[in-house]
Amino acid sequence: MKKLLRSVATVAVATVVSGTLVAGLAGTASAYGSAPPWESTITPTPEVGGLTFYNSTGQVITGGSTSSGPVAAYIQGSSVVRAGDTSALLNAYTPVIGVAAGSWSGEGVSGQTNFPNSGAPAALASSSLPLVTGSTGDYSLSNYVGDFPNNDTSTTDGYKGLYVLRLYTGATGHGTSSTYDEAVISISGSSWTLDYSPTTATTTTLAASPASPQLQGTTVALTATVSPGAPGSVQFFNGATAIGSPVTVAANGTAQTNVTGLPVGANSLTATFTPTTGAAFGASTSSAVPYTITAPTPTSTSLAVSPASPEIVGTPETLTATEAPVVAGSVQFFSGATSLGTATSTGGTAALTNVTSLPVGSDSLTAVFTPTSNAYASSTSPTVPFTVDPSGESTATALSVNPSTAEVGSTVTATANVTDTGAHPLSVPTGTVQFYDNGTNTSGVVGGSSVALGGAVTLDASGVATLTESVVALGATGGLQVGAHNLVAVFGGSPSFQTSTSGDVVFNGLPVSSSGNSGADNQNLQVGIPAGAVYLSTPYYNAATAFSLGNAALNPGDSEYVASGAFGSTTNPGAGVSVTDTRAGNPGWTASATVTDFGNGTGGVINGQNLEFTNVAPSYITGNALGPVSVTQVPSGAFTTVPYASAATGSDGLKGGPHTFASAAPLHGDGSVYVDGTLSLVAPTSTPSGTYSATLTFTIV
Repeated sequence: MKKLLRSVATVAVATVVSGTLVAGLAGTASAYGSAPPWESTITPTPEVGGLTFYNSTGQVITGGSTSSGPVAAYIQGSSVVRAGDTSALLNAYTPVIGVAAGSWSGEGVSGQTNFPNSGAPAALASSSLPLVTGSTGDYSLSNYVGDFPNNDTSTTDGYKGLYVLRLYTGATGHGTSSTYDEAVISISGSSWTLDYSPTTATTTTLAASPASPQLQGTTVALTATVSPGAPGSVQFFNGATAIGSPVTVAANGTAQTNVTGLPVGANSLTATFTPTTGAAFGASTSSAVPYTITAPTPTSTSLAVSPASPEIVGTPETLTATEAPVVAGSVQFFSGATSLGTATSTGGTAALTNVTSLPVGSDSLTAVFTPTSNAYASSTSPTVPFTVDPSGESTATALSVNPSTAEVGSTVTATANVTDTGAHPLSVPTGTVQFYDNGTNTSGVVGGSSVALGGAVTLDASGVATLTESVVALGATGGLQVGAHNLVAVFGGSPSFQTSTSGDVVFNGLPVSSSGNSGADNQNLQVGIPAGAVYLSTPYYNAATAFSLGNAALNPGDSEYVASGAFGSTTNPGAGVSVTDTRAGNPGWTASATVTDFGNGTGGVINGQNLEFTNVAPSYITGNALGPVSVTQVPSGAFTTVPYASAATGSDGLKGGPHTFASAAPLHGDGSVYVDGTLSLVAPTSTPSGTYSATLTFTIV
């Protein structure tokens, strides 16, 4: 394979012009390493490009061993040496100071190989640039140095240890090219190192997809194309800010990245190609691609919670978010940073129902709306403070024992009735009751000497738990022995209900009576009566459920506005005032009302003295013993036909007070009753227009 090139006349490249050498690659912007001293003396130059050396996996190398062939697995020229050529070979030359470059001696160090080579690594296999494919039969550099050593020993002339490698191309019927791609190497010991290679200029173009402009958050694909295809990487920029990390150029000469964080406004995108160290290609930067990002349409979100704060632990809550404008999306609800769940927005609202997981204490509730389309921005509602009472509802436990006296062999049933005495008395407690023997008979608490009777009993749907025990003889087990027993029931509570303990109830176990026994048998009787409570309620407890008097109508005869509404009725008594009294002893009670001035929020005021509560009447509930109830009209006399001015003082109508509208004398019976009537309001014709609201407070003592 070896071909000696001791003189120009005997070289296969006899068309090389005597005395010339590549001084630089036309059009290249730079070179790898420093140019050797002879480069500037060669005019014109047959050198058209540089050389890049690759290992067998396609990685760029800048040195290797001189003892084995080939010089490198693949050697690629950076420029097309001669158009139409399809084969390439590599020759080595030894530079000699004072001798023209075209007259240096050398020889071939590779066979003539065809390109493109489909068996080469991807980036090389698809390239149209000239390529020498190394073979184990190629001449090693150590053999070449043995034939043509560089004997220059000067440390200043720049020739010492240097050798020149030139890649020539050819084609059938056209011989070998007179021009070449070239590199200069240095050899020291058994290693060679790339010392100099001219570089071929590259161009980098940048494309962005989809086309500008786009909405904020759009994923933009940036594709840089490097020509000619060269090993290296591309760094993408927005102005002077790097976008991600450098991206390796693929075999097809492209590098691609996706970016979603382009800022709103005008952006200037570029791509900078940096060749791999040792590659015979120059760096290049694309022209700037202008790209505009537009801001999405803003949205707003509000949050409502029902029932309103505060509530006891375990109360099911409904969280409703309202979004504007109405667009498709979803809402995630939060307590602080903890997600409570997600709901789909339909028609501008999203609701999360039956939420029982609100943490005990003070919560901060928010709703975050995320539109389906990125044409709209996300939004977060203002924080809604919410308090969950950790104590739960207060309860009362009443115990009854039947019978209170029984002989051995009989059974006795203890019944515990647990009622809700807290702010929500219509609810039924849930949990278990433990019955005890020998509870204290003074305070109702269970002492250290108490004995549990059986296991805990679960309350039924009515809040009742029962336990049946047998009466047994003294010394026997498994029941209540003969003698007196103080029985106590303890409700264990639950997340929504507080614990409570009944008063003690005495039970007497008797021995079996003889047939001849006669005379009186005195027994002690005892029963527990719960304290109970009295309370008043209406359905209109916050702004969302306010009672409406409607639009006031003009009364021309009296020069005033008049509005009225039924505050409960015989057909809908629950729409008025509800009174429930479960107190032991039937003490009396009095219900009263007082109102503030009405305001429209912009300075308009209607004097509260202009509101009256008339046609007041009780509605008794079948099966409830509470009654009779006395009622009073407010005001008790004729109502003024001349409305009070906004600033007038006094306590007429429902203002000031409190004004009694219903009462019950002692021993009235326990239960519930409705009190209904008509609320009427008059206002001067000078009253500004608007929606007016006031607070009407009902009190029972």
